[in-house]
Amino acid sequence: MYTVNKDCPILWELRSLFFKESETGKLLYERFNHIEGISVAIVTEAFLKNRYVDKTDIDMLFIGEMKVRELSLAVSQLEKDMGRVIKFAAMKVEDFEFGKKKRDPILINTLMKDKIILLGKDSDLL
Repeated sequence: MYTVNKDCPILWELRSLFFKESETGKLLYERFNHIEGISVAIVTEAFLKNRYVDKTDIDMLFIGEMKVRELSLAVSQLEKDMGRVIKFAAMKVEDFEFGKKKRDPILINTLMKDKIILLGKDSDLL
């Protein structure tokens, strides 16, 4: 019998790869990849487990210069497709940087917990 070594340093990278190839991962990518201006799209642990531990838990975080109306329409369609409410936050890059400096609870909660970067890369969060 095999088990996952939870101390494996690449466990979340593997989980990210598997998620992106899953039906849900592909659906999310299709919904948001075409939206101009998204620099980073994060899928949170709350979304993956469909469980909210803190009142600041969200499902997705979008960072960039995207049009919020277009993003909201894509999220609404995703909610219909998945049959569940999607809690998300969207912010411009400068608001993201300001939120990090001010230690915004929603932002810090999202960044500190396990997550999958759907669009963009880790270095965009530094």
